[in-house]
Amino acid sequence: MKRVPRAALALVGVLVLALTGCTSWSRASVAAQVGDTTISVSSVDQLASGIMAAYKTAGNPIDPTVAPKAAVQGLVIGALLNQASDKGESIVPASAITSMTQVDPNLSDATQKAQAEALATLVKAITAIPSGTDWLRGELAIGQAQNSPDAATALTSLAKSVPVAINPRFGTWDSAQGGFVNETGSLSTPAPTPTPAS
Repeated sequence: MKRVPRAALALVGVLVLALTGCTSWSRASVAAQVGDTTISVSSVDQLASGIMAAYKTAGNPIDPTVAPKAAVQGLVIGALLNQASDKGESIVPASAITSMTQVDPNLSDATQKAQAEALATLVKAITAIPSGTDWLRGELAIGQAQNSPDAATALTSLAKSVPVAINPRFGTWDSAQGGFVNETGSLSTPAPTPTPAS
């Protein structure tokens, strides 16, 4: 019986935000600069709106005041993955997202099947949003890093190798630690709990 990957469950379980800070920022239209990738505030707003809609449809509404920060966090990590020599495949392979959109036909447990279908629907909705796939890969990488010391080391090393600047409206980046400063803020969204068809 195939199980939904732990990192995938983390996505629809708890998304951890580590976003605080206050430094000068001269480009109000820019949410973040990750190496040669610029993440605009307008793209963050569009992504945050799409994420909120996807999660609302899944029965897990997100606080609209937190969604933009969540969007930036995943986009920054996704942009880092894209700038790795292997495009981040060693941390989160593109096939991980593809597999999340497909329900194992051999699943016989009704609860597991319903969860897998809900996850597939949510992932498809997210990847249909502009920058949604990058955001999703970023969130999965964060989940991998929380569950695997090797993934955490690889992600931290990558983060330290690429210059990152964050608009303080969305958080603080610590180059020495290679990640967002972990002080306050969290977004908790329970997994979708659809009722199996009778």
